[in-house]
Amino acid sequence: MPMLNVNTDAIVQFANKLDRIGKTVLPNVVKGTLNDAAFDLKTKTMPSLASQFINRQANFFKANSTYDKAEGSNINSMRSMTGFYDNKLQNASTNYAIKDLEQQEHGGTISGKSFIPMDKARKSGWNTTTTSKLRITNLPKLTNVSNAKGQGWEQRFIKSAVHAGKNGFVLSANTGKGGAVFRIKGFAHFGKNTHVFYEKVYSFSKNRKIKVNPTHFMEKASLKSAGKLDDFFIKRAQAQINKALG
Repeated sequence: MPMLNVNTDAIVQFANKLDRIGKTVLPNVVKGTLNDAAFDLKTKTMPSLASQFINRQANFFKANSTYDKAEGSNINSMRSMTGFYDNKLQNASTNYAIKDLEQQEHGGTISGKSFIPMDKARKSGWNTTTTSKLRITNLPKLTNVSNAKGQGWEQRFIKSAVHAGKNGFVLSANTGKGGAVFRIKGFAHFGKNTHVFYEKVYSFSKNRKIKVNPTHFMEKASLKSAGKLDDFFIKRAQAQINKALG
């Protein structure tokens, strides 16, 4: 989090007035200002960048982030911080939602990306969030083609689709063009033959790694909140001055 410089021209006059009111007033205002900035980062500027992420919504950032408040009375050592934690995630030890954010901030390689949503799994287009019903963590048990018996992939796939039923989901580790998860839309019967209507909702490759370009989303968000530091300080300082004047 960028630093609050109490010596800037914009707030130095307020700082001098606060010093004259009492020795604890200025430290308390600085403390409150830093906490205001951290809270602004958590609840406003950071969630506002949610659109940069394919599978993240603003409430994801709010729900899985926290901030540590500034404490004490020494202005030089005061600091407030905002960051992410994964204790609210389902299967936190294996859920990479929080771990991936570091790579997305600085750039790097994300591991464990077995499932990548296709256009059909998204609300509309590629740069939007995955619709909740088709989010991989919300899908019912997948019927695995590898567990079916039959001659060739197509026969095993049809048997798996029939087992999963309409609106069920079938996982195939290999379709000839890579693995995938299919949503079964329905069936048509032509004599003894069964035709399956389906749509591909996820590509699948066990434990694949993908490279991501840096977004610097936290750096950008921090700078936006830092730009409000003077305003936060002046607002709190003015409140203390008004209180002293009665």
